[in-house]
Amino acid sequence: YVLLLLRSHGEYWIDGNHYLLNPGHAIIIAPGTHYRYCNPLGKYADDWIHFQFDDNETMPAGILCNTPFILDDLETCAILISQLLWEKAYTSPRYICSNINSLFSVLFNHLAAAFSSQENIEKTSPYLSRFKRLRLQIQSTISDEHSIKKHADELCISMSHFQHLYSEFFGISFQNDLIRMRINSAAILLQTTMLPIDQIAEACGYSSNVHFFRQFKQLKGTTPSKYRQAKHLPEDQK
Repeated sequence: YVLLLLRSHGEYWIDGNHYLLNPGHAIIIAPGTHYRYCNPLGKYADDWIHFQFDDNETMPAGILCNTPFILDDLETCAILISQLLWEKAYTSPRYICSNINSLFSVLFNHLAAAFSSQENIEKTSPYLSRFKRLRLQIQSTISDEHSIKKHADELCISMSHFQHLYSEFFGISFQNDLIRMRINSAAILLQTTMLPIDQIAEACGYSSNVHFFRQFKQLKGTTPSKYRQAKHLPEDQK
């Protein structure tokens, strides 16, 4: 297993599922799980530890693997991880097993409490399912106009409440998520079609090519034309 405590924003692909997370989340990745991650907004940072259970032990009740959850006491858990690593490296063999088992017990109690707390939030939130449907709708109508005011009005909530809930549910602000969706859609069109770049920009919701070029370079690190060229080069020329 690997336990990750996020200190930066993170975009995760875990066992076929996609997550965008704010700092302060935790994830326990189960053995054999295919996963990858990055920070779409800049440098990635986390605290982590690998661990395994004996044959007669299992993951403590109340914690699901491969499912991110909010961790209010991240610093406490980070300290426990640091202490576990110290014990493993420097403690007398006479006490190492006892100390490590005790520290793991405390760490998993914190994780289980945090996981349970998030489950309760999701069960009691009247907006979670509506926001999930909205997000899918935006992804399928990316060329349309999408604004905080428009969608807040549709949900009959204030703009500030809409922004707070969107960030809480998806780990990214509405505006940054919309930009990410549009640029990713543009990248797919650049790879799979020979449409002119200005048509791709329009199809992804941009009325200004300058705006499109600037945001594309910010997220992909290169211009749309260079991105297309690189994706169509033979492997030995990349």
